[in-house]
Amino acid sequence: MVDEITAALASFNLEPFTQLALFIDAYVWWLFLLPAIALYLLYPSVRNNRLRVLSFAIALASAAVLTVSVKEAFSIPRPCAEMSWLAKAGCPADYSFPSGHTAYSFVFAGASLGTSFFPFFFIMSIIVALSRIYLGIHTVMDVVGGTALGLSCYFIVENLLRAHLPRIVPESEGRKVEKPKEAGARLEIRRDFFHIAFGTAVVALIYILGANLTSLLLMLSLFLGMAAMHLRMRRKPLPFIDYLFDLLERPMVIPARGAFMYVLGSLLALSFLPNASEAAATIAVLAWGDGMATIVGELWGGRFPLPYNKEKSVYGTLAFFIFSGAAAYPFVGPSAFALAASCAIIETLDLKVDDNLLVPIAGILYFMIA
Repeated sequence: MVDEITAALASFNLEPFTQLALFIDAYVWWLFLLPAIALYLLYPSVRNNRLRVLSFAIALASAAVLTVSVKEAFSIPRPCAEMSWLAKAGCPADYSFPSGHTAYSFVFAGASLGTSFFPFFFIMSIIVALSRIYLGIHTVMDVVGGTALGLSCYFIVENLLRAHLPRIVPESEGRKVEKPKEAGARLEIRRDFFHIAFGTAVVALIYILGANLTSLLLMLSLFLGMAAMHLRMRRKPLPFIDYLFDLLERPMVIPARGAFMYVLGSLLALSFLPNASEAAATIAVLAWGDGMATIVGELWGGRFPLPYNKEKSVYGTLAFFIFSGAAAYPFVGPSAFALAASCAIIETLDLKVDDNLLVPIAGILYFMIA
């Protein structure tokens, strides 16, 4: 189905868009870098936000290195190499997955989230992604993988810098977090039941619609979520969405960050694990392992913390292993418990990376090595 979407988008012969797509293909770096440099020079608020500037620079370099490495590792031919009629220009000689242009573009979008400059970079990133498919040099899944890679690079780097270099976090970042409110076990348990339900629904969609179409739907929901996060960070009212934020979001955190990372982590699993059963198993581990670990830890784990990470408990880790192994078993058989054990161990480490990204990355590495 997604291959048909790729072919349909590439088959349109819209001359103005063809010229635009070719222009973007040739000058994509300048289309993003020149506005970013201008904003850095003209706006003190941009220069003074060392957290975002440094996160952006490191993430952009990381995305470049990872894109090249992943292309070589997967060695997937470009669609224009297999179906020459798709190409509206020359067909690049390197491999297809993931889309490097898309990955780089979404680093800019992630770095600008919550600022006045986000709409420009966000819309431009989507246009770049569509242009890659339209030119016939990338598939929809290449673009999904590029989006997941670029955003993951930025937010992992930002998380690490926030944790290890708190002095570079400006006061302006504090104005973008959720308002204070009552928190406790009830809120956490409510969040985790939603966490389990959402992940289970994604796994069901994989087997109803297929992994590729599910990835496309998740990417669309990611875009809507980014727009909602941006508006919430800008203190704009959002009917019904505000109610969900108040119901499920922790106080004093970036709005919807947990849900955003959850969708992003699911996209990583779906795009970087071509085997649908392995992707479903990884998402099942994320849904049931992470969810049940927190529930059991909240209810019974307080007296038995792990010696190397007081924020995690023995009971919570056992719950992660048992429930996630059982949830993943229908998809990959007995190896589900080795997957669950690997992810459970990684999840207990204080790596300063959101578990919603850490667990899928651990699952991807497990299946690449196993």
